[in-house]
Amino acid sequence: DMHGEVEAGSSGGGVHVSGECAAVKASSSGGSVNVNISNLSKELHLQSSGGGVDAIIQNGEKLGLDLDLKSGRVKMELHNFTGQTEKDRVKGTMNGGGIPVYMHASGGSVKVRYED
Repeated sequence: DMHGEVEAGSSGGGVHVSGECAAVKASSSGGSVNVNISNLSKELHLQSSGGGVDAIIQNGEKLGLDLDLKSGRVKMELHNFTGQTEKDRVKGTMNGGGIPVYMHASGGSVKVRYED
C-alpha cells in the first residue's frame, strides 16, 4: 500500500502497485504491470514488453488526462474525450486534459478502469 510518488520496475516478472499515489512510473520487461491507485495528480507512466498493462484509477472518470495509450488492444471508457481512438491506440485528452497518462504494452493489452 504505497503513498506519494512511486517508481517500480522488474526485468523478470510483473509489477503491482496499489495505494494513494500522486505519480506512478512502473515498467516490466518480463511480465505484466498492474496498478490500483487513488489521488492521481501528477503522472501515470506504465510500460510492459512482456505482458499487459492493467490500471484501476479511483475516480478517474472525473480527472483531466492527457492520454497516450498503445498496445495490441486498448480498452478504456472515455469521458469528454477529444483525440483519436483505434483498437490499438488512444491519443488525446479527457475532461480537458492535464495529467499525463502513458501506457504501452507490446506483450499484451492495455486496460483502464475506474472505481468510485
